Amino acid sequence: MAGAAVDMVGWRVLVTGGGSGIGLRTVELLVEGGARVTVIDIDEAGLARAQALGDGVHTRRVDVRSREEVATAVAVAADVMGGLDRVVNSAGVFRFTPFLDITPTDWTATLDINLTGTFHVCQEAIPCLVAAGGGRIVNVASVAGVRAGANAAHYIASKWGMVGLTKALAVEFGPQGVIVNAVAPATIPETAIGQSSLQQKVEMGWGSDVPETIANQERNYPLRRLGTADDVARGIRYLLSEDAAWLTGQVLSMDGGATAS
Repeated sequence: MAGAAVDMVGWRVLVTGGGSGIGLRTVELLVEGGARVTVIDIDEAGLARAQALGDGVHTRRVDVRSREEVATAVAVAADVMGGLDRVVNSAGVFRFTPFLDITPTDWTATLDINLTGTFHVCQEAIPCLVAAGGGRIVNVASVAGVRAGANAAHYIASKWGMVGLTKALAVEFGPQGVIVNAVAPATIPETAIGQSSLQQKVEMGWGSDVPETIANQERNYPLRRLGTADDVARGIRYLLSEDAAWLTGQVLSMDGGATAS
C-alpha cells in the first residue's frame, strides 16, 4: 500500500507480539523506515518471521505474563539497540465466552496477557524512555476497549483497563517527555485473533460461513469494509512519529467508523 515515507532512522523500538498480525506488520513498517526493532513474542515461528526481516531486528522469546522475562528482555533490548525510545504493546488474546461460562482461569489468563503484560512492559520500559530524554508508547487496545458487547466480559475488561492505563501513564509521565497513546481496532480478519473471532461469530449465527459473516459485518461499517493489519500498523507508526508530538492519552479508533455513532 502506497503512503508517505516516514524517516525512522535512529528509532529504537520494542514491539511485543511482533511475530504476527498487527505486531508483525508494524515491525515491517518500522524496518522499512530504518528503525532498529526488538521483537518479543511467545511464538517461535513468529519470531522467525520477524528475524527474517533483516539485521535491524533482534528477537527474544518472552511470555509477557512473566515479570522476570519482561525485565530481562527490556534490559537486553536497551543494551542491543543502545537505548530504547519507543514501545508498542501488541501481545494479546481473545475468545468469545458467555459471562456465566467464564472460569476464573479464563479471566486471569486474559487479563494477565492483555493488561498485566502491558503493565509489566511499560513499568520496565518507561525508565529507559525517560533516560533517552523522552519517548513514545502505543498500546494496541480494541474497539472492545471503548464500547461493550456481549459474550466477552473478560476481554472487554482487559481492553478497558488498557485504555485506562494508557491515559494514566500519559498524565503521570508526560512531564518527563513520555507520550502514551492507544489504537482501538475493530475486527482484522487476517490476524489470528480476527480469524478466531470470525469463526466463533459463524458458530453464533452471524453468518453461514466466514465470508458471509464478514459481508454482514461490513454493512454495519460506514466505510463498508473491515480493516487490515496494515491499516492499524500505519496508525501505530503515526503515533510513534513526530507528527503526533502534541497527542497523548488518546485512543485512536481504527474501525472504519463503527464507533462513530
